[in-house]
Amino acid sequence: MKPVQNDILLELHIPDFKKAKQFYRKLGFRVVWERKPEDEKGYLVMKRDNCIICFWPGNQKVYEQPYFKRFPRSTKRGYGVVKI
Repeated sequence: MKPVQNDILLELHIPDFKKAKQFYRKLGFRVVWERKPEDEKGYLVMKRDNCIICFWPGNQKVYEQPYFKRFPRSTKRGYGVVKI
């Protein structure tokens, strides 16, 4: 078995990559890969030491994702999320 390569891997759906980059850069993260959001595509990966945070664009396509489509569109973003 390969050793663990990261301390944490977190994946979030967010409405604005630019704001996320500004915020997480202040915490010492750097962009390691980015595909600009368009339609259902787009992905951002940021890393600090062994911590990796990944972002999907939080556009209307999020409501078609198998997990999130179980919730009403009026559900507040971040509902049920716990980060420890």
